[in-house]
This record gives sequence, C-alpha cells and structure tokens, in this order.
Amino acid sequence: MRSYGIIAALLAALPLLALGPAERAAPSQWALLIGIDDYVNFGDEEGGDLRGAEADARLMRSTLVNHLGFPEENVRMLLSGEATRAAIEAGITDWLANAVRPGDHVTIFFAGSGSQVWDEDDDEDDGLDESIAPADVLPDSPARDITDDTFGEWLAELPTDNVVLILDSGYADAGTRFPTPLFRSRSLGRETGALPRPGGASRRPTPGVVDESGFDFGNGDVLRLAAAQPSQAAVDAHFPGVNGSEAYYGGAFTTFLVREIWKAPTELSYAELMERVAADLRLHGLHQRPSLSEGDARESPAFHVEGAGAELTPAWLSVRSVSDARADLEGSVALGVGPGSVFETDGGALLLVGFADAASLATVVVGGSPKQGERARLVGAQYPATPLRVNVAGMDADVLRVLSAALGSDVGVELVQEAAAFGDLFVRRRGNELRVLSADGIVRHDAMGVSPTGAAELAIRLRHEATAHRLAELDHPAPAFDVRVALEAGKTDFAVGETVSFHVTSDGDGYLTLLDMGTDGKVVMLYPNAYETAVRIRAGRTLSFPAENMDFALEVFPPTGRRMVRAIVTPTLIFPPQDAEYSQGEEPFVSAVLSAAVRSAGRIGEAVRLDTWGTAALAYDIHN
Repeated sequence: MRSYGIIAALLAALPLLALGPAERAAPSQWALLIGIDDYVNFGDEEGGDLRGAEADARLMRSTLVNHLGFPEENVRMLLSGEATRAAIEAGITDWLANAVRPGDHVTIFFAGSGSQVWDEDDDEDDGLDESIAPADVLPDSPARDITDDTFGEWLAELPTDNVVLILDSGYADAGTRFPTPLFRSRSLGRETGALPRPGGASRRPTPGVVDESGFDFGNGDVLRLAAAQPSQAAVDAHFPGVNGSEAYYGGAFTTFLVREIWKAPTELSYAELMERVAADLRLHGLHQRPSLSEGDARESPAFHVEGAGAELTPAWLSVRSVSDARADLEGSVALGVGPGSVFETDGGALLLVGFADAASLATVVVGGSPKQGERARLVGAQYPATPLRVNVAGMDADVLRVLSAALGSDVGVELVQEAAAFGDLFVRRRGNELRVLSADGIVRHDAMGVSPTGAAELAIRLRHEATAHRLAELDHPAPAFDVRVALEAGKTDFAVGETVSFHVTSDGDGYLTLLDMGTDGKVVMLYPNAYETAVRIRAGRTLSFPAENMDFALEVFPPTGRRMVRAIVTPTLIFPPQDAEYSQGEEPFVSAVLSAAVRSAGRIGEAVRLDTWGTAALAYDIHN
C-alpha cells in the first residue's frame, strides 16, 4: 500500500513558478485534474473500481494544454492512489490558492465516484449531502468523503472568481438501471443508511424527495459542469474504437465533452457546449443528462481568459515526433479519430492515420515533410458501415433462431453471444418476457414474449434501432462550418398529438437535406421533396419545416419511442431532384444518404473530405 501522507506532503511542498502571482502581468490558466480508477478500500466491481477515470484526466490534460493553450506547468494531475482526500485538499488550498491571482482562470476536473452522506447542517431537501469519493474513501465511514459543503470551503480560498468545476461522477445509481458487462456507474457502492449517524444530523433522508441541486456548495461564482442529473447514473463507459482501433474506457460525459471542445468551429459558450454534449449522449443511446449551474458565466466563451491561451482552431493536433516516413500526433482515439483519417500540417504535409490508441495517433507521411511541433488539422475521415451490435447472451436457442431468421441478411445488425462482449444494446430475459437494454443499462423496449412472435417483434425493433445507429454515425468530426438543428421551443420530449417543427441554421452556404426518422424506423426526407427539389440555405439563416408558406402542421403520431432528425448541408445536391420523392420512407435510405454524401464531398484516398460540408442531428422522444 502506498504512503498517501508522503504523497500529500510532497504535493504541498512542490515549488511554485519562478514568477509569483504578484509578478505576472498577464492573466493565466490553471488546472487541477483528478482521475480515480483504483479505490483502495473497494474491489474491482460495480460500485467500486472504475476503468476510465484516469484516462479522462489524461484526455482533459491533453485538451487543455495542447488545444486550449493552458501552460503545461500550470496543470497538475492526481491519479488513483495519489488522489487522497489530503492531496486533493492540498492541491486546491495550498497549490492553487498560492499560485493563482485575481483574473486567472481555474479548471478543477474530477472523474471518479460520488456518494451521499448524512446532512449535518439541514441544508439539503432530502436530508443527504452529496460527496465526491477520493481514492482513500472508506466503505463504512464518511470521514474521508469530500462533501459539497467542504469542497465549497476549499474553493473559497481561491483568489479568482473565474473558476470552473467539471464533475464526471454520480451520487445515487438510478433505480431503473441494470448492470451491463462493460459499463459501470460512477457511484460508490455502499448504503448511506448504514453509515454512522453524526451527532449533528437533524433527520433521516426524506422519502420521495429528490434533491435537484446535486453537488452544490452555494458559491454562485463557480460554474459547475456535471455529468448527470442528481438522481441519474453517470457511467464509466466502454467505447469499441474507431475503424478497428483499440477499444478504450472513459466517462461518457468527458468523452463527448472533449470531442465537442476539440471540433468546435467557433468559440462556444459553456451553455452551447453543454447543449451539444447532451445531444451527443442522446444520439448514442445514453440516458444521463448533463447539467450546468446557473450564473452569468454560462454564456462566457468556454475555458477562455482574455490575454491567455491558444488561438482556437478546430480539429488540430500537434506533431509529437517525426521519424522517417512516420509522424506521431499528440491525440487520442477518444476524439473519434481512427485509422484511415487524414491530417494536413500547416506546412502542407499529408498524414494518414494507421494506428490510434489512448495516448497518440501514429500516422504515415503520404505527402510533404512534417516537422515536430507544427500543427496538423483533420481534413478527411472514413465512414465505415458499422453494424448495430446486439448482445444476446443467454437467449433461448429457439428464440435466437427465429430472431436470426427474421433479421435475415440485414447487415445493419450483428448478434453477439459472448456474455462479456460489447453491445450497443443488450437483450435480456425477465420471466416470460424479453427486454432490450441500452449499453448503460436503461430499458429501451420491453414486454416482448419469449416466443417466435416475440422474436419477430424484437427483430422489427432492432432494425429500427439499426437505422438510428446509422444516422447517428453520420457525424462530422471536423466541420467546415457549424450547423445547428432544433425543435420547437428547444424541446426534446413530445406527447402524442402535439405538433412539432424543425429549424436548421447553418454558418455556411449550401444545399439542405433534412431527414426525420420516425418511431416506426422509417426515414422520411423532409427537404428536398417533390415540391421543393433544391433547398438552398444561406450562411446565418434559419430554414424551418414546415415552412411558413406551407398550410399544414406536423402532428406527432404513435408509436411512442425515440425519433431522430439530421440536417446535412453540402455544396451540391446529395440527391438529384427526381430521387426525392422516390426515396421517402425506404428502409435502405440511410445507406443511400451515406454513399451520396461521400460522392458530393469528394475523397482523400479512402477518406471523405471534411472541408466542404456540415451536419447536425438531434434525438427526441415521443410519449403518451
């Protein structure tokens, strides 16, 4: 076992920068990044150790230093056993409090488990204080938990009000979540009621009361980005990799947060950034909803401080090293970049990604002469037809045969029978019924019988899910310009009988293709259509469907479930006008969109060019 007291003392004793806070003329950026996989008093199991929190901290460090221009010496990490309660406190109240000056920006990032403890000062509606769990947290005592109240006291010692706290953790596992092999809840596995009651605890948890404040320390000057709502599970997720690259673990929230920071075509506000992360989670079938605290800083440019940081350029990485015909980039497969992608350096060299892992991207130089330290921008990406992987481990053999026969040769669905294998969805039996779980363990479909009829119904639902999966995969990792899609009044939930309208805004000129996938799995092309065969959208303008000159409204019809809308803006028409009416409602329609988008954008080798088009998508739910 490590000597945590020594580590904490060393952290506190580390020298500060040669120039103290009072001697610096310009503001600066600082960060303390915490990632805990190994909980020394818990086992490698759900509610104990995690698998992707350390990777989250490293990914965030790379993003802050290499993309946002944080000075490398101003960023410190505490990983697993280093991240004790004492070390975290010292990092904030000793290192940051003494190094930071007024006007500086501070980011504090925590990836790990959260928990709840008894409320001692009667300031929680549900009688419980939320806490984050350091590496040395105790199973049967709250003595080493860091409560929101305590954390607020530590933050109060920082001499700047430009502070952002990012929490990729949860506090109470959602009761509707079921364990899946490769996803874990970032919530500590212990019973709050079994913890000893402190003398100041005024009451027991209030039944039926949900605390909506979460990890709230009452300091409105600190902007808080949280991975999930207080009553939801934030998940430690498994990602299968891109184009055959290595699989990896990471927080679902952190992964999409970093991707959105990296590819943002403009300086986004924190509010805009979180909206995009929330949309990503929904599109990928994950059910946690991130939250952003109130305050004026919500509308500020994310992670920006006047006079400090890098000039923001979307989707670029530094060339780490060059050797013969190889160049390694300072990046990660977690950015959504895999083999077959193409980067172009400032000097015009072309680099083809051959291997990607959690630490770097290895490329082959296919043109020009890259130099160590120069920037390389993503200019091409492959779009493989990735099937929807459905884990059917333990399914009755007769039902599995019927399901396989019903799916037939549909290459959009791949059935996986190994219990511990990755699945985008999981089919599990409960009594005499089948249910479909999302990768994070939330029920997506249920009440299908364990019978040939139930298997046939399951096949229909899986085909629908595969269509949504293909639409979600048609993302843009480095957009040439920003495209935004929204529903009426920003809603993402509609009741049957309500009306819905779609609004698309583009920062670039082009032709608009607008696709809507219904709960029945059918994809309808809203734009273009038989009446408007070429819909031109101008930069900065918004187009709606139905348009003002259309004398009808779109009413939401059953069945209930999840729908998806995707907007694609290209320099030329994806579909010739004569195909517009023909393609509506056809199941193979999504494959046609993919191939046509490739044709319209052009290629770099086998990669699709990314500098001519943009896209955006949004998932929304229909309920009774």
